[in-house]
Amino acid sequence: MKFVLSEDFEINYDDYAKDGLRVAILARSGAGKSNLAALFVEQALDQGLQVVIIEPIDEYYTLKELYDVAWVGESGDLPLVPERPEVYVHLLEKGISCIFTVSTGDEQTDKDFVANLLWVLYSRWKSVRRPLLVVIEEADMYAPQMWTKADRLCLSRMALIAKRGRKLGINTVVVSQRPADIHKSVISQANVLFIGGFKTTQDLNSVRQLSNLLHMEIPTEVVAALRPGEFYAIAGGEIRLIRTLLRRSRHGGETPSLSLSVRNREAATVISELAEVLKQELERIREERDELSRLRRENEELRQKIMEYEEQLRTLKIVKEVPLEIKATYAQSAEGSVAVPEIIHRCRYPGAFKVYLYLRGASDYQTIKEISASTGLSHEQVRRIIRWMRNKGLVKVQTSHYVGRKEAIKRVKLKDAGD
Repeated sequence: MKFVLSEDFEINYDDYAKDGLRVAILARSGAGKSNLAALFVEQALDQGLQVVIIEPIDEYYTLKELYDVAWVGESGDLPLVPERPEVYVHLLEKGISCIFTVSTGDEQTDKDFVANLLWVLYSRWKSVRRPLLVVIEEADMYAPQMWTKADRLCLSRMALIAKRGRKLGINTVVVSQRPADIHKSVISQANVLFIGGFKTTQDLNSVRQLSNLLHMEIPTEVVAALRPGEFYAIAGGEIRLIRTLLRRSRHGGETPSLSLSVRNREAATVISELAEVLKQELERIREERDELSRLRRENEELRQKIMEYEEQLRTLKIVKEVPLEIKATYAQSAEGSVAVPEIIHRCRYPGAFKVYLYLRGASDYQTIKEISASTGLSHEQVRRIIRWMRNKGLVKVQTSHYVGRKEAIKRVKLKDAGD
C-alpha cells in the first residue's frame, strides 16, 4: 500500500508496518492541509483500508459521492448521540468507514464524545486488530497544549491513541492550523510530519521548536512564503519540499440537503437499521433531558425556598436572643408607650433596663426577690440598681431598720408623674 502525495513524493505503508503510520499535518487555514489529509483518506479507501474521520464541521461528507462511507452528524446518515459511542464502534467493527461530524453546540459535550469514542475504539480494537486510519481534524481542540481539568479526559485519550494505537493496527493523521496550540504529547508521536505555510510569529516560533526537536533545519522564512499546497515533508529522517496533488472528492463547503446513499447493500441495511435505533435513542435521551431540566428547575425553586426559610429562622433566632430590655422597649415603642428615660441609658449598673421595664409593668410595690426572679438578676444587682434609681428620684422605696445594720430595702415601685 502506498500513499502518493505529490509527483515526486510517496509513503510506503509497509515501511511503517511495525511502528504504525502516525502523521501530523500542520498549516494555517487555507494552506491545503485538508486537501493533503483527504489524499490519505481517498487512497486508503481506494486500497481497502478502513477509515474513521473526526471533524468539528461538515467537510468530508463529499466522500460519499465516491465511496461507501457512513456519515454521522446532524445532516448525515446517522444522528450523533453523544451518550452512545459504543454503537458507532460496533459499526466500525463491521468494517464500515465512518465520518463523525462532532458539532452538538456544546464544546464540552463534543470533547467528551470524542474522548469516549476513542476509548471504546481502543478497547474494542484489541480483539479486532485490523488496520484502521483515524483522521482527526482541528486536533488542537481535543488535545490543547494549554489544557484545563475539563480537557484532561480527551487529551489523555488522544495521547493514548497516538502512543499505543499502532499496536492494534490504528494509524493516525492529526491535522491542526495552530502548532503552538496542540499538545506536544500528540505531535511528538508523529513519524511523518508535514509543515505548510504559516504567517504569525507564534506559529513560526513553534516551527523553530519543532526544527530543534527533530534536529532538522526548517527555514522559517521559507515556511512563511509557502503557497497553498506546498509543504515541508519530514519522513525517514529526511526533509523535502513538495507540492501536493489535488484530492478527487470535492471540498465540503456546504452541507447537502439530503445525505447520499451508501452503495454497498449490506452496509446500507446496517446503517438504515442503526439509524432507526439511534433516532429512538436520541428521542429517549431528549425526553430524559427535558425531565432532568424540569427536576433541576424544581430543585432550584426548592433551594430558593429553603434559603428563604433559613433566613427567616436566623432572624427569629436573633430576635429570640435580643436582651429583654430591648424587646420590651421595642414592644412599648410599637404600642406608642412612653419611652424609657434617657437617664436609664446612662446607668452604670447592667440590667437597669430590665428593672425599670419590670417596675413600669407592675401596678404595686415589688420586693427585691420578685424583681430578681423576673429579671434574672441577682439580689445584689437589683439592690444596687434600686439604690441608684432612688438617688435619681425614679422610685419610691419602703425600707426596714435593724439594730447594728444599715437600712434594708423591703419593697419598691416607680414614682408616678404626680409623686
